[in-house]
Amino acid sequence: MFKSFSTILFLTFFCFGVFAQSTSQTTVQTIRGRVIDATNEIPLVGVSVTLKNTKQGVQTDIDGDFRLEKIPVGRYQLEVTSVGYEGQYVSELL
Repeated sequence: MFKSFSTILFLTFFCFGVFAQSTSQTTVQTIRGRVIDATNEIPLVGVSVTLKNTKQGVQTDIDGDFRLEKIPVGRYQLEVTSVGYEGQYVSELL
């Protein structure tokens, strides 16, 4: 009786530990890219790139590159805005 109880108790704690680990780790991704002028094809500096309906966003660097890190996996819509340019949306980014 004692042996079967300890085995069940061990399996219960083991399963709980695995469940706790799997729920605490979220799969994340990095969204990166480059923003260029459509006419001149030159990189644009200081362009605001944000995930729509969130507070996560960055600005492009001197090469027009941006990088959003530790974003939960899913579909997103990017909003790209800059002074002197019409805002653009990149829809259904997977």
